[in-house]
Amino acid sequence: MLSRLEKIANEQRGSRRKTMRANCQEQYSNDFLSASEKMDGQKEMDVLCFGGEDWWYHNRAHIDFQLMRRFAKQGIVLYINSIVMQKPDVRQGRKFVQKLIRKAKSISKGLKKTKAGFWVCSPFSLPAHHVAWVRPLNEMLLRFQLSSMTRKLRIRSPVIWVACPTACDVALSMKKSRLVYQRTDCYEAYPNVDVETITTYDRKLKAEADLTIFVNSSLYEKETGQCKKAIYLDHGVDFEMFAVAEQNQQIPADIANIKKPIVGYFGGHADHKVDIELILKIAELLPEVSFVIVGDCAGSYSHRLHEENICLLVLCRI
Repeated sequence: MLSRLEKIANEQRGSRRKTMRANCQEQYSNDFLSASEKMDGQKEMDVLCFGGEDWWYHNRAHIDFQLMRRFAKQGIVLYINSIVMQKPDVRQGRKFVQKLIRKAKSISKGLKKTKAGFWVCSPFSLPAHHVAWVRPLNEMLLRFQLSSMTRKLRIRSPVIWVACPTACDVALSMKKSRLVYQRTDCYEAYPNVDVETITTYDRKLKAEADLTIFVNSSLYEKETGQCKKAIYLDHGVDFEMFAVAEQNQQIPADIANIKKPIVGYFGGHADHKVDIELILKIAELLPEVSFVIVGDCAGSYSHRLHEENICLLVLCRI
């Protein structure tokens, strides 16, 4: 199975044709399922994914969501919303309270099946992975909740998919057919996290996982030697969604009066993820182009995006 996945990844890297890039996630998920069936003699593949996001608030993109949609067509998929990684910081004031309320609402939803075809839940855990004595307690809490959910869904020996390093201990201790680690980002470089703890989780997962998936070529080249098995899976897109949008001649009211050409960006733009100086410089060099940025603004720099050709649109929840 793993050699087949490596071959797929190499083909994706070697070719930049539009059709392959647009469908790379679809191809990957289908071949992953096919290879698993041949390897295990099973018709279905159940997946338990420790996600990097919260489905109830960030479900429009992200590679783990896109892949789980496809895996759900072939088996039972349980998506565990992101386990808190950042240390609580009451100094954030209103922002801290908003995070607390949002997490509480997510947990209160319980176990539910989404329109995407997979199950979602936000288990309760303590946001204190940086405190040594709390880790065993957290693992016990998570295992108890997950045991109840997997029994209800009749998931016995799933593929454990980890996209959030704080799930490391519980993921390694659970019964599974194989372990996949999705190394999406340098989480240890995020603000307000315990660098040593997250780095330890990351290295442990790369060493233990049957397969580590990188979506960043630089990280792949730098860290592949730390992994038991690693592939680079370039980002793809939801081809059907973009194809339908291209055929729709109706221009959204939010951008109807913005002059063209338009360069768009969709996604979160926090301080630690966005190069604000680069955006401002490009906007300055290309005054005839409109830059439309859509997504949650978690940064402190939004007041600086005052150029006439930059438009910030806040993502509306539905």
